[in-house]
Amino acid sequence: MYGASKTEAERAIWRIAKESGAQFQVSTILPNAMFGPLLKPGGADSSSTATWLLNLFNDDADAFDSFPPQYYVDVRDTARLHSIALRDPSCHGERLFSFAAPFNRSDVLTLFRELRPGKTFPADDRETGRDLSIIPNEDANELLKKHYGKGFASLKECVEATIDSV
Repeated sequence: MYGASKTEAERAIWRIAKESGAQFQVSTILPNAMFGPLLKPGGADSSSTATWLLNLFNDDADAFDSFPPQYYVDVRDTARLHSIALRDPSCHGERLFSFAAPFNRSDVLTLFRELRPGKTFPADDRETGRDLSIIPNEDANELLKKHYGKGFASLKECVEATIDSV
C-alpha cells in the first residue's frame, strides 16, 4: 500500500502540472531507505526507516527480516535534493532518485562493529542477498556535487550519524 500511494502521488503531481499548465518548476525526489541524524532526541518513531538500524543496534536480531536488501540514502542528501530541485532550473520536469547505493543487514552489522567495537551485536550468519537493481541516481549525485561539493554520503556516514543521534 505504501509504495502504491507514493506512485499515485507522483502520477498526480505530473498530471496536475500538465493539465494546469503550471507556470512553476515541477520535479520529484524519490528517496529510498533514509538514515542519518534524527530530529527526535532519543530515537526515531516507528514509521522511520532509521528504526531498522536502531532496532538492530539495540540487539533486535530480527530487525531487518521484513525489509529486503535495498538502497539507502542520507536524510540530509534527500533534503539537499529538495532544495536543489526548487532552485536549479535544470531540475524542471525531472525525477531525481535519492538512492545512494545498495546495502543489506550484513553491511550494517559490519559498520556497527567498526564504529562501536566494545559492543556486542547479533551474529552475522544470515545470507541477506544484495539489491541488484540499476537505479538512475547519477543526476542526483551530480546535482549534490554541483551545489554542495560532495555526492551522496556513504553508508558509514549515515549509520554513524543515526547511532550518534540517539
